[in-house]
Amino acid sequence: MQIEEGVGTFVESRGISNLSMTPAVPFRILTVVLCAMILSPSASIAQSCDPYAYSLTNGTTADAVQVMSNFNTVRNCANALASGGTLTNAILSGTTTIPGSGSISGSGNISLGGTAALTFGGTNAQFKVADGSFGATDSRWLLSNGTATHAALRLVANSSSFFSIDAVQANNSGIQKVLLLNPNGGSVGIGTLSPSYTLHVNGSVAGTSAYNNLSDARLKKNVATIEDALGIIERLRGVRFDWRTPKERAVGKLFNLPINEPQVGFLAQEVNAVLPEAVTVSSDENIMSIEETKVVPVLVEAIKELKKANNTQAGETRRLRDEISELKAQFELMRESASATRVTGVLAAE
Repeated sequence: MQIEEGVGTFVESRGISNLSMTPAVPFRILTVVLCAMILSPSASIAQSCDPYAYSLTNGTTADAVQVMSNFNTVRNCANALASGGTLTNAILSGTTTIPGSGSISGSGNISLGGTAALTFGGTNAQFKVADGSFGATDSRWLLSNGTATHAALRLVANSSSFFSIDAVQANNSGIQKVLLLNPNGGSVGIGTLSPSYTLHVNGSVAGTSAYNNLSDARLKKNVATIEDALGIIERLRGVRFDWRTPKERAVGKLFNLPINEPQVGFLAQEVNAVLPEAVTVSSDENIMSIEETKVVPVLVEAIKELKKANNTQAGETRRLRDEISELKAQFELMRESASATRVTGVLAAE
């Protein structure tokens, strides 16, 4: 605060908590700042704090005792909040710190305007939302930019069954919005603290439709038909297996694998020797995985090669069948000719 002797001004100077004045010196109060700790309560703050000892208004004259008495009333109230007390119906401006077990509570709203921010610091700091907000009986948080038709992030905590995160229209109209995760890059892990892929799920994944891979010809170059696809398939080995338990594994001990369910598949090391395009390697433990969809194009070309070979064999079979039929016809003619020759010889002999 800034105090000038004589009939002067009493103005705000934030961050000052001590005031020294000579008693009985009159002051004209032009601006009254209620708390040097940047707490500026509304009129209803009297419900929580002691009333002011003196009524001071602009244009009146007061001595130092009156000013200090009113100031101490508000300072004591603010100190009560800082040491664990509770203020209701208060307006907080500037930078307000509530350390220790202090709290802001009530059934109304806490509103931050402009570029204000709500910051939680210290060890194990928490942001807690009790039941009954945003039109529901479960706990809900809504984070938005204040525009009713814009997207907002909604977090719903239902103690009996689930916790959900979704993007909705801020006015709670039921319109769903787009939810982006790491739109500027980075990985997303589910069930893992060290995702090795853009989306890494340590467990099973289910869906009601197929996963779509980009395949537009306009995005590709150096396109060539797979050669010897049948030979590649012949060198692949399908196997039956069981997953090792965590104690049995040298790598991937944190993987959530269905160890009690018989499996079928490939061995990535074997596939890598035949079709390396279908194998990926993690960045942490160099664990191999297989993009099994990349085996499908090889299977397609292998089937076409089989079809081509089958067509060739079918043509050869037809040719051989025709030759056999022709030989049989010639044989019948020869047999008939030979039979006629024998008859003629017998008749001539007689």
